[in-house]
Amino acid sequence: MTTIAYKDGFLAADSQCNNGNFKVNYLEKIEENEDFVWASAGTVSSCYQFSLFIQSKPFKEEIFKDERHAGFCCLYYDKKKKELFYIDNDLTPEKLNVEFYAIGSGAYIAYGAMLAGKNAKEAVEIAAKMDNFTGGEIKEIKL
Repeated sequence: MTTIAYKDGFLAADSQCNNGNFKVNYLEKIEENEDFVWASAGTVSSCYQFSLFIQSKPFKEEIFKDERHAGFCCLYYDKKKKELFYIDNDLTPEKLNVEFYAIGSGAYIAYGAMLAGKNAKEAVEIAAKMDNFTGGEIKEIKL
């Protein structure tokens, strides 16, 4: 999994990639195109398929119905509407009108950090200290 946090117009995410309980790689979890900024948590294959979905490219919708991909979730920002959304494996977006939000295995830790006054990046850094599935370089982007 991962930790992705949003607060005060900033989106932050770690870069650690796991295979079960093993750290196997690092990759960018925040992606962007001319219309959207998004950060996904879940299996690499479901995150990749969501990237295709959000870019209106052919994707395999059935992958999101597979039990192995049930943990997929994503925060994405619509640049034109200037709105933040949460989406999971049912692919139904939910508009978020919140001061801060977090997803992934370190979400509760990040929530606590942001509630205590930390920004999105600091919240992910704190989650990385406590959550075995969060780590590596932390990227932050202004929405």
